[in-house]
Amino acid sequence: MEQIYVAIDLEMTGPEPGQDEIIEIGAVKFRDDTILETFQQFVQPRQSLPLKITRLTGITPSELVNAPRFNTVAPELVKFIKNYPLVGHSINSDLAMLQAQGMAFTQPAYDTFDLSTLLLPGLKKYTLAAVAEHLGIAHPADHRALNDAHVTRQVFLLSPKKYGHLSQRN
Repeated sequence: MEQIYVAIDLEMTGPEPGQDEIIEIGAVKFRDDTILETFQQFVQPRQSLPLKITRLTGITPSELVNAPRFNTVAPELVKFIKNYPLVGHSINSDLAMLQAQGMAFTQPAYDTFDLSTLLLPGLKKYTLAAVAEHLGIAHPADHRALNDAHVTRQVFLLSPKKYGHLSQRN
C-alpha cells in the first residue's frame, strides 16, 4: 500500500451537527505501518461543556478555555489532510460535524465500523474499543481524539491482514 491516508477522530459536545460542537481533533497521517505526521488540537466551544462529555472523554472545561475556536483551527486541519483518503470509525458522523462547520471533503472515506461489521460478523459490539480489543490492539485512552485516530489506523491496517483470507476464495 503506497497510498497515504489520514485517520481522523473528533470529540464533540454531543452528536448533533449544527447544534453540538467539536472540542478535540486528532488525526494521523500514515502510509502502510509508518506514521508520517500527527495532528492534535483542542477547540474551544461556544457552549459550555456538558458534564457527561467530561466524564466520557476526561476533557475538562479548563483545558478548552484557552484553546482556539474552530475557525482558527480549520485551515491547519485542511492543510494537514490535503486530499488524502480519510479513515474513521463511524466516519460519517465526523464528516457531518465538519460539514456543519463549513468543511467539505470530497476524497474517499473509509469507515472502520463498516469494515469491522463485514470482516468480524460475530462481534457483539462494534465500538472502536470492542473492535480494538478483538484484534488485540491496545486502546489506553478511549474517547480521546488522537488516541482514537491511532487505534482507527491500526484497525484499518490490521483488519484486511488478519481477515484477508475471507476474500481469497477459489
